[in-house]
Amino acid sequence: MILPLLLVGVIGVVPASASSVGDPFRIGLIQGGVSQLGLEFNATPRAVFRRHFEETDRLLDRTQVDLVLWPENASDLDPLKDEQIGDKLSQLPRENKVPIVIGAVTQSAEGPENVSLHFDREGKLQSTYQKRDLVPFGEYVPLRGLAASLSSLAESVADFVPGSEITFHEIEGIRFAPLICYEILDARVSWENLEGSNIGVVQTNNATFGRSWQSGQQFQMTRVRAFESQMPFVVAATTGETALISRDGRVQSRIEKFEQGSLVVEISPSRPSTPKIPPEFILALSALITVGALFRRLRMRG
Repeated sequence: MILPLLLVGVIGVVPASASSVGDPFRIGLIQGGVSQLGLEFNATPRAVFRRHFEETDRLLDRTQVDLVLWPENASDLDPLKDEQIGDKLSQLPRENKVPIVIGAVTQSAEGPENVSLHFDREGKLQSTYQKRDLVPFGEYVPLRGLAASLSSLAESVADFVPGSEITFHEIEGIRFAPLICYEILDARVSWENLEGSNIGVVQTNNATFGRSWQSGQQFQMTRVRAFESQMPFVVAATTGETALISRDGRVQSRIEKFEQGSLVVEISPSRPSTPKIPPEFILALSALITVGALFRRLRMRG
């Protein structure tokens, strides 16, 4: 059984090719942290916003960047409806003449939305990417009626509204559709977003999982995506690991988990091409190899 799995692992990591398309771009990555880890991380959303805002202030006091990037859930108070939050997000880029992309939760008539918002140098909202691949039992409850009959916890999960299209943030030569947290796991969503981008961007919040291995596992998956696409990646995470990953999957610089801080990185835009082996083929081949190995083992026992 080990050999088929090894084969799947080797076949599954197939690098694309990429070419450089622009000059290096300076990005300030913010890891503001949260007041408390675990399921109640957003019990004090204004405090979480303030931590990211103040960390950005400290960064811009000491250096200049071409873009500031905040993680997912940096503002769980809707900045398009909360006047105080909205004013601060308009003021920050306008006073510092730097665009900012933040992770936020907005509220629509259909329900909450997990979004990435781009405010330009004048503090005006230019583009919105809405997370398309939601986390089952985290951002929506499948078979809600059945789930509610099995556990009262189902009622505590609000159903988010998935995005229906890919939106790209375009900022002075760079173009990207961010991957928000769980989306990095989905090969189809990852490649759809990366095919129109010239840098890889992940905005994530792992505070919900506390000090578990979840953030480390997701970070390793991001390194694989960088190698697959042969594109550099930046990761902005609330509690870590915020980092720059090179096109060969190597970690160039990072902020350690659970530390509050900022990281200035330089990244050269690249244009990827799709892998030589499509992810759907890899999945089908993986299933065939595994089933074949099981069938052979059963016959040998018989």
